[in-house]
Amino acid sequence: MDRHPEDIADADNVSASTASAAHVRAPKRNFASRLFEYDIFLSFALGPPPRGTRSYASDLARRLSERDFTVFFSETEAAPGEHLDTTLRTALHRSKCLVVIANRGTLKDPRWVSKEVEEFRKKHPKRPVIIINVGGALQDPLLASSAQEWLDQQERIWLDESEESVKTGIVSEQLVERLATAPEKARSNVKWRRLVGGVLAFFCMMIILLWVLYNKETKATASARASRDSTRAALRVTKVARDSTGKALTVVKIARDSTQTALKDAKEATNRANSEAEHAMQQTVKAKEAQRQAEVLSEIVIKADSPDTLRKIFNREAKFPFNKSEFGKQYTEDLLKAVLVKLKLLGFHGKIIFEGHVGEFYQISRKGAQNGELELATNEKLKHLNRGDTAGPGVTSEWALMFGHSLAATVKEIARPLGLKNVQTVSMGEERPIVEYPKSKRDADKWNRIAAQNNCVWMVLDSDTK
Repeated sequence: MDRHPEDIADADNVSASTASAAHVRAPKRNFASRLFEYDIFLSFALGPPPRGTRSYASDLARRLSERDFTVFFSETEAAPGEHLDTTLRTALHRSKCLVVIANRGTLKDPRWVSKEVEEFRKKHPKRPVIIINVGGALQDPLLASSAQEWLDQQERIWLDESEESVKTGIVSEQLVERLATAPEKARSNVKWRRLVGGVLAFFCMMIILLWVLYNKETKATASARASRDSTRAALRVTKVARDSTGKALTVVKIARDSTQTALKDAKEATNRANSEAEHAMQQTVKAKEAQRQAEVLSEIVIKADSPDTLRKIFNREAKFPFNKSEFGKQYTEDLLKAVLVKLKLLGFHGKIIFEGHVGEFYQISRKGAQNGELELATNEKLKHLNRGDTAGPGVTSEWALMFGHSLAATVKEIARPLGLKNVQTVSMGEERPIVEYPKSKRDADKWNRIAAQNNCVWMVLDSDTK
C-alpha cells in the first residue's frame, strides 16, 4: 500500500472519517497469518480515484478472504501506533505473492508502491508479482516505459480491470476468479486448520496412552499388594508350623510315636509355607519389574522430547538376557508401539531401522580346561549356562530365529496403522556387535557378560527426509 506522507496529508485522498476510523479499528490478524505467511500482499495507492485505489483494494481483500486466503491489507492489518515502514516490510517478507493495483495515477506517481515491489523482489526474487492493469494503463507507451524500471511488466501476464470497477470500489467477478487460481502453495488458513487438527489428534493419542499407562500401573500396584498379603500369610503359616514343631518336641517326651507323627506334619507344613513364601517373593519381583516397565513407557510418552532421546531410551531397554520372562513379547510390543507412536507425534519422517543382534557365548573347553581355552557354546551347552554350570547367560539359536521373525511381524503390525512406511527390521546375527568383545577368550565370565549386552534389539534413526 502507498503510504507517502503527502497522501496522508492530502484532503482529496483521505477523508476525516476514514482517518478517524483508522485510529479506532482493531487489526484483524488471525493465527494462520501469524504462524504461517500471508497468501497475498495488496499494494495500492492510498485515497480515492483518480490516483488512489483504497476502496477497490478493500473490496478485493474482502473477496479474497471469503475464498479462504490470508490477505495483508494495511488498513486492517496494521495496528494503530505501529511503525508503518517496519509493519509493511515484515508483511512483505512474510507474503507468498504480491498483487499490485496499477492505474494511471499510480504509474505516473508510484511513490511507495514501487518501493514495495522492489522490497518484495529483493527478498523473494522467485515469488510471483501479479499486476492488475486498470483501464489499460500498461498499454500506454509512456506510462509503460516509466514503470518498466520498477514494475518489470514486460513479458508478464497481467489481469485487466475496468476503471469503472475501481471508481465504484467493486471488484469484477472475473478478476477474482483468475486471481484465486494464482497462488500455487497451500493456503495459510488450510495449513492452520491442518495444524489444529494435528494438535487435537496428538492430545487424543496422549490421553489414550496415559490411560493405558494408568491401567498398567494400577494392575502392577494391585499385584504388589496381593504379593505382600501372600507373604504375610506365609509368615503366619510359618509361625504356626514352628509352634506345632515346639509342641511336637514336648510330646516326644511322652510318646515317641506321637512325636514322630507331629514332626512329620510340621515338616510338611513348613515346606508348604516356604513354597508359598517363595512364590510370593517371585510375584513381588514381577510386580516391581512391571512397575519399572510402566515407568519406562511413561518416560517415552511424557518426557522424551526428541527422536534421539527416544532412540537412547529404546537402546537402553531393548536388551534380552536369556530366560528372562519380564522381557517377554508383550513388553517388547508395548516398547515398540510407544516408540513408534511417539516418533509419529514428533513428526519424524526419516528411516527407522530395528537391528536384531545375537550374542556369541563361549564356555571353557574340556580339552583345554587346564590352560583356560574357550570353545563356542552349542544349544545344548547353553542350557548349562542358565543353570550356572559355566559363567554368563546364554541364548539358543532357535530362540534367536523365533525372536527375529516375531520382531519383524510386530514392527510391521504396529507401523502400518500409523502410516510409517519407512520402517525396517534387519537381522544382524552375531555380526557387528554393539559392545566390543575382549581381545582374549580366556575369561568366559567377562566374555559372556558382554555377549549378553550384544543380545539385543538396536534402533537406528536416519533423519534424512529427502
